[in-house]
Amino acid sequence: PGPNLEAIEDLLEGVRSVASEFGVFIEVENVKPCLVDEEVASVLAKYLKGSPVHVGVETGDPVHADQIGRPCGPDDSLRAIKLLKDAGLRPYAYFIHSLPGQTERVVKRTIEAMKRAFDLGAEKITVYRFSPLPGTAFERHKVVVSRGSREIVDMAISLNRSRKEELVGREVMAVVGPYVGRGIYAYPVMGGPVIKLKVRGRPKVGRMVRVRIVRVLSDKLVEGVLIRASS
Repeated sequence: PGPNLEAIEDLLEGVRSVASEFGVFIEVENVKPCLVDEEVASVLAKYLKGSPVHVGVETGDPVHADQIGRPCGPDDSLRAIKLLKDAGLRPYAYFIHSLPGQTERVVKRTIEAMKRAFDLGAEKITVYRFSPLPGTAFERHKVVVSRGSREIVDMAISLNRSRKEELVGREVMAVVGPYVGRGIYAYPVMGGPVIKLKVRGRPKVGRMVRVRIVRVLSDKLVEGVLIRASS
């Protein structure tokens, strides 16, 4: 069946009222790419503009996607990423390495799909290592992290670091997290990379702060300076 737009609007209307009342941030975890069309993207943007929306791509090879039972192929996923980005949302793209049936061709096409997702505006490329689950078709699959798997991971690291460079100079609202060793970290309210705070003193845990991103430390971590703390 196609997407039930009326039910989606009813759900998001309720979610928005709760978010407004309690001051919480909402993001969408795992949309089904082949159900994302312009209407769906428009409805999501109406209620959640500026929010991350996670899209599963998993493999860049359409034949491989069919072999592992994906209901949506990589073209569906990339199209969804573009539609969501154009609507004012922030798509994140999921991939999996070491899947059953991963060949050199699959690796090549997956890396191409990762680059394409990046070019279409995916804010983050997330790569998971395949883990066989008991009771599933692939429960007996022996996971081998091949050179191709490492190439997929390396490409994700490179793309994510490049995306983080675009944040340098921007200001974001973040929440100060629990202290870890000597580091003081904050988490962006609207989602994004963890921020290592370059600050004197120890701001109160849970405090809302405005931070300017000044440097990229890794594909997952940036450094920021405190501009202002909330009262």
